[in-house]
Amino acid sequence: MTLGCFLFFTLLPLLYSIENSTGNYPWNTLTDEKVLETKRNFLATNEKLYQHIFSSYNPNLPPVYTKRKENDSRQNQPNKSVILITLMYAKLLELSAPRQLMTVIFEYAMTWVDERLSWDPKEYDDIDHIYVLRNNVWIPEITPFDSLEVVETRPDYKQHVPITYQGVASFYTSVVTSVVCPIDVTFFPFDEQNCSMKLLSYSFYSDEMAMQNEIFKNLQISGVGNDEWEVTNILARSEIRYNASEADQINEFTFFMKRNPSYYVALIIVPSFMLTFLCVAGLFTSPLIVDDLGKFCMGLTTIMSTTVMIGIVAENIPKTKIIPHLSELINEMR
Repeated sequence: MTLGCFLFFTLLPLLYSIENSTGNYPWNTLTDEKVLETKRNFLATNEKLYQHIFSSYNPNLPPVYTKRKENDSRQNQPNKSVILITLMYAKLLELSAPRQLMTVIFEYAMTWVDERLSWDPKEYDDIDHIYVLRNNVWIPEITPFDSLEVVETRPDYKQHVPITYQGVASFYTSVVTSVVCPIDVTFFPFDEQNCSMKLLSYSFYSDEMAMQNEIFKNLQISGVGNDEWEVTNILARSEIRYNASEADQINEFTFFMKRNPSYYVALIIVPSFMLTFLCVAGLFTSPLIVDDLGKFCMGLTTIMSTTVMIGIVAENIPKTKIIPHLSELINEMR
């Protein structure tokens, strides 16, 4: 009861001041009759436009031109659909050398033209674009290729598609995915790697749907990496790969990365040189200062220390035929 009275008398002046303030809060416009009438008219026209577009629209039917005469070449399709893929944001979560996987947050926008979604703005009170839920329109089937798993981070009910009066639709998606990335550890820990995020469409022929890719001009490359890896550049490219029966178009976003070697320098390289120096110095120490047992203990300690260091290196490199120069150096110290 005491708490309730305290809250009542504390909040009452605040509510009173909000009620009597003028022009300081946006919700005051909700009581403006002109604003309300304008919004009502817009919503009514917007609903009319929606009914006009989607009364006969089937989202299960792709806007892909499939008409072809018997003797037409597949490479000369005149009405090819074009999908523009724009990398909007990326964040490297992990580059696992033992598993040879790159885990990354990958956010991209797909833009395409669906002629069935166009209208004349003059007939609808100059409305030039609308927003609809993703389930109401056809979305291009673009899939990450050569990936272990793909997890979408935005639920369907939060995903809207903006559509312009020209039938241009855009869809923004965010995924967390792990892609296969062959890693060369020859110069570990001073190595540089490049891993590619590959996107393709499994459902359509390359002459029916073309994909173009680009990188958002305001994407901050310096913020893509993590504490261990610095992403120095991202390149977008596209290629056609031919197989026995058809051709597939693959779009790639290649991440160029450079490892931060500070951890391995402080934990492995510097201690290795110090142990080697102490071991060599101990061998030439006068017997009056260090006896044979002391030299033996020093050598044994050095071997045990280098074994631990090799274990640290082994945990951070893939088990392949390529042996890092650092491992060879530590083995020589033994």
